[in-house]
Amino acid sequence: MEIRPFNSDDLKGIYEIEHSAFDVGPYNIDEIIEMVFSKDAFTLVATDSDEYIGYVTAVPLNEYEVDIESIAVIPKYQGRHLGDSLLDSIEEIIKKKGYKNQCLRYGKKIMLPLIFI
Repeated sequence: MEIRPFNSDDLKGIYEIEHSAFDVGPYNIDEIIEMVFSKDAFTLVATDSDEYIGYVTAVPLNEYEVDIESIAVIPKYQGRHLGDSLLDSIEEIIKKKGYKNQCLRYGKKIMLPLIFI
């Protein structure tokens, strides 16, 4: 398994992850493009051999805060802590970029506010 930075060749893989992981409300390709190419966004993808198995995208809200815009893992890899690994990897980037806070939201609710000291 490898977790690496997103590149534009990964769009189809992210689309497939979304539609495999979510029965209701997965992002369509236009929403994925808008998310991963939004200003200053950063995305990581997880692969196993040639298979896309997960991804995470973080989008800065301001100079101090980042929103974990989306995280998804395909069903056959769920329960194996891949989501934890994706979050750990994106948190390292968030810290290196100097952001102080991150949040993971579900709809309009903040589910997981994190503060880096």
